[in-house]
Amino acid sequence: MKRPLYLLILLLLPFAVLELALRAFGIGGSVIYEENPAYGYRPKPCQRFSTLGTPITILSNGFRGPVESSDTLYVGDSVTYGTAYIPDAETFPALLGGVNGGVNGWGLQNVARFLASEDSSGFKRVVWVIPSCDVLRPFTTLREGLISTNRRMWLRLEYLFRFLWYGLLHVQPAPDIVEEFEPNVEAVLKTHDVLNARNTELVLVFLPSREEAAGEQTLQAPYAAELAARAVRHGIRSLHVSPPAGDVARFYRDTAHLTVEGNRWLADFIRASLADQKTTKPEA
Repeated sequence: MKRPLYLLILLLLPFAVLELALRAFGIGGSVIYEENPAYGYRPKPCQRFSTLGTPITILSNGFRGPVESSDTLYVGDSVTYGTAYIPDAETFPALLGGVNGGVNGWGLQNVARFLASEDSSGFKRVVWVIPSCDVLRPFTTLREGLISTNRRMWLRLEYLFRFLWYGLLHVQPAPDIVEEFEPNVEAVLKTHDVLNARNTELVLVFLPSREEAAGEQTLQAPYAAELAARAVRHGIRSLHVSPPAGDVARFYRDTAHLTVEGNRWLADFIRASLADQKTTKPEA
């Protein structure tokens, strides 16, 4: 009887040590999402966790901290949210003193449905950051294959397993579906009309991918340009980000997500552009 128990302890001991190590280094804590039939999902309110060693706070209103109230709401996908690598205070919405309404994995239709279904009357302005990778993305749900879930992971080892399984071995990148372009355009234009009826200004910020910023052509680039042109014709104030000349790689952690320096650069650009009170129009 003692020998099987001894073998069981030897078998479980490495996992126990790894679990303790993950907790000690603040690795493996995961955001919990709430599903919503209107807009898919968003973070459950009142959370504090650390996924990759960086503490992250989700406030009582479901937005990422630290700014709880402001006259400006920033919306978008994980680029706006800031990912698990960027401290709360270093995300560009926080640097601008705005509320961070970004959600990992959201597409344009998710954002549009959220703004249509939630009361935004408390905000004077909504700034919607649109990376090129979003223009062909469909409406997304909290489907199987995401690392995070709608429940708490009691063991950090579960997050590690899901990260290895879904993040490395069975990677499912967001699909580029050309047929989703028109629904995405309509979602953006309709959002302007909805917010305008609430006396809330909508500002679009078009963010190129790392490859586009370096002068390369991508599948999404012409669609992003078309969306920008139609937004301007619809009367939507639009800003077009242009990275400084030189090594743009220092602003990007990957093809879409920004580094800490990239968040500061984007915050400076948005701050200066909003102060100008001008609409940046795409080239013909």
